[in-house]
Amino acid sequence: ASAATGADTASTLAATLRGAMHVAFLLLPTVGALRAITAEGVQVLPASLVAAAIAAIYLVGSRRALTRGAAGRSAHTDLLLPSPAWVLILSAAWMASTFVSAAFVWVAFPLFFLVLFVLGRVAGPLALTTVALWAVVSPLLAHERSSLGMGEILGPLVGAAFSLIAHAVYSRLLLETDRNRQLVAQLQAAQSELADSERRKGIAEERQRLAQDIHDTLAQGLNSIVMLSRGASRTHSSAVAEFGLIEDTARE
Repeated sequence: ASAATGADTASTLAATLRGAMHVAFLLLPTVGALRAITAEGVQVLPASLVAAAIAAIYLVGSRRALTRGAAGRSAHTDLLLPSPAWVLILSAAWMASTFVSAAFVWVAFPLFFLVLFVLGRVAGPLALTTVALWAVVSPLLAHERSSLGMGEILGPLVGAAFSLIAHAVYSRLLLETDRNRQLVAQLQAAQSELADSERRKGIAEERQRLAQDIHDTLAQGLNSIVMLSRGASRTHSSAVAEFGLIEDTARE
């Protein structure tokens, strides 16, 4: 029961994270485009194209992940995330978008989770660091700012640290879920083996009972026929052959 609960928890958490990233990659580029247009004077067409490109790259990658996940699913594939190639393309598109407007910097927050979950133990943290540093320095590189406030520096760095902690907790949950699933599989195998052993034991006991019944009833009755046949053959000498046949048949 605890193993099933753990698996359900992992699946629920995976669905929550997946839904949150879907919303973030659709909402944040849109908000960034609106802010770029209204607050920074960016033309509507470039800002809209950038937002649409980021959302489209993510959605296409997620669609391909959904197709791959249909073949089989485990705790590690419940997130159904884009492939590493799609994440790198998405990251490059996001970096380019920051040159259009610094308002697209906040797309970095869902991207933190994405690179950690998709790129693995080594490449994931390296990509996370790159994304966080780019979120900090991109306004300066785009010449939109001459200096940055403390909040603009700490925001991406704190977000990256939080993403790293959340990823570690989720990975630990996945390990526990996999361990519980293995325990469930072992328990089911043991139960199946026990049931098979009980079935074989029942068959053996039934055979023993039938053998005992035969010994106590049929065997004794046939033995009585043999004894009676012998006695009758001595009394009726004219039917010795017939009584002998009876005796042989009963003995056999």
